[in-house]
Amino acid sequence: MKAAGVVLHPGSWSRWSLFLLLWTNFASVLGRTAFEKLTELDYKGTTYYTVKNLTLYECQGWCREEPECQAASFSFVLNPLTPIQETVCQLQNETTANNPAAAPQRSVNLYYMVKMQIRSDNVCLRPWSFERVPNKMIRGLDNALIYTSTKEACLAACLNEHRFTCRSVEYNYVTLQCHLSDSDRRTTGQYVQFVEAQGVDYFENLCIKGNQACKGNRVFQVPRIGVADDKVAQYAALHYYNDKELQVTSESACRLACEIENEFLCRSFIFKGPPVGTAYNCELFHLDHKTLPDGPSTYLNAERPLIDDGQKIGNYYENYCEKSTTPPHE
Repeated sequence: MKAAGVVLHPGSWSRWSLFLLLWTNFASVLGRTAFEKLTELDYKGTTYYTVKNLTLYECQGWCREEPECQAASFSFVLNPLTPIQETVCQLQNETTANNPAAAPQRSVNLYYMVKMQIRSDNVCLRPWSFERVPNKMIRGLDNALIYTSTKEACLAACLNEHRFTCRSVEYNYVTLQCHLSDSDRRTTGQYVQFVEAQGVDYFENLCIKGNQACKGNRVFQVPRIGVADDKVAQYAALHYYNDKELQVTSESACRLACEIENEFLCRSFIFKGPPVGTAYNCELFHLDHKTLPDGPSTYLNAERPLIDDGQKIGNYYENYCEKSTTPPHE
């Protein structure tokens, strides 16, 4: 008898079964590989490999498969002469991101992804499981408070939570307090105070499905943030990483594509108008203005591109959580 390339003699099957059982338990103890992502924040680390013009998902996937890779830094810029984003992927075998006292540096058009091991069967197959914002927290609005010895155990508790939909987590590295909440930065109907909190990191669960992103209805609309619509759309087209693009027949089809996207949690999209030839006219993004460190002011402070022909970029829409009038079904 053969199993996985190993010849098994009669009577040895029980030993092979025992090996598989022990290996499964061992893997369960170690946890499953997951990533946390930081937006426009960069940590110091030791880069052992650099490669250009990979996609974001190729960069992250490479780090996932490399045993020595602890973190991946992915930066991109839109070449004004060509409609493509030029990218740089750096794999690091050492990172200060795991040191709570380390301060990240601001870096435009950069995503920093840190590899973790989380002991949960609910780790999703998406590129990253959590969005991390260092030294921030939402004041109040907690559903549960537990104590965990590590950040990873706190994140596992969120993924394993079944009493409510865990949308965000706060972990205090000093007190070891782990706060679980069904609210996040997009929650409406409650006063959300997103405040500075030294020694506390805020995480948003990106393993939830699109229909779980809000307590009430999730709709897509032009963001009402006091910035001209075309300025927001232009910034998104230049500075958001294009997670997915496709050709659709209408704006409603582009909206539906974002709503049902399952490979990542789609939070915004640009519809460029009716299809022309074989060109893509629908772009999907995992970002929205809540994800950006400077929020709406990001769009106000942005410079116009070097080459600007004055043509309209398209219509930009973000997800918005409507106020729930009845207790949501969790």
